[in-house]
Amino acid sequence: MKRFALFILCALVLLVSGQSEAAMGISPDSVHRILERLAGTWYDEEGRAVLTIEGNTINGCEVVGGDRLANGPGSGSLDFSIREAAGTRTLRIGWLLFGGPGDYIRLNDGEALQRTLNPACSESVEGVRLGMRTRAVRERLGAGQELSRENICRAGDDTFAYGWYYPGKGLIVLHKDGIVTGLVLLPGSKLYFDRSGLGANDGRAAYARAYKMSEIPEERTYNNPLAFYEIAPGEFFSFGKNGSYVRFSAVAH
Repeated sequence: MKRFALFILCALVLLVSGQSEAAMGISPDSVHRILERLAGTWYDEEGRAVLTIEGNTINGCEVVGGDRLANGPGSGSLDFSIREAAGTRTLRIGWLLFGGPGDYIRLNDGEALQRTLNPACSESVEGVRLGMRTRAVRERLGAGQELSRENICRAGDDTFAYGWYYPGKGLIVLHKDGIVTGLVLLPGSKLYFDRSGLGANDGRAAYARAYKMSEIPEERTYNNPLAFYEIAPGEFFSFGKNGSYVRFSAVAH
């Protein structure tokens, strides 16, 4: 469990540093580090290249500054100032980056952009995987019940207040900004993970064997909120109290 304690410590350091820099202005070194994390070409749902971030440039334009940093565990946003022929312009870019298939960014609060249209993922349920667009999920499963603060699904010590709930399948598809960020199997579900064949009724020891975890995973509870187990970069399993769910997600929170 040491890696989980280290993860949250790093997250808190990032959060505090982000808040401090937001108040004082963003240093060039901080802007450069963020650009390194965002490096690559980012595509919209139709496969069109929207942003290319390389070195100290965005779409070939020099980045000359940054402001209004919001930073937290794996996610954040920043106003980038770029120099164009007509002068400087501000691009606000937000990101969700855990190093896996669920990674995406948004330009000026618009559509989610991904580095690849079909990111590789270790697992799926009925062909639905992390990083899939919700339009593809709807084509495959239909639209589930929309979860919200007014229409929640409780499981163990967790409350799911966003995503699509399929009560007949015992499945919740978590999504954000049109990107699948998690799959939750509930007790009694007849669904299973496509690669391992494990489902909601299989024990944590079976998951430890199937995914070569270094230990039998603990349940995620109020008193143990950091019980996430990474099986590949940006791919995490967690297990609800008293077998209340099995969650496969792109985020560890």
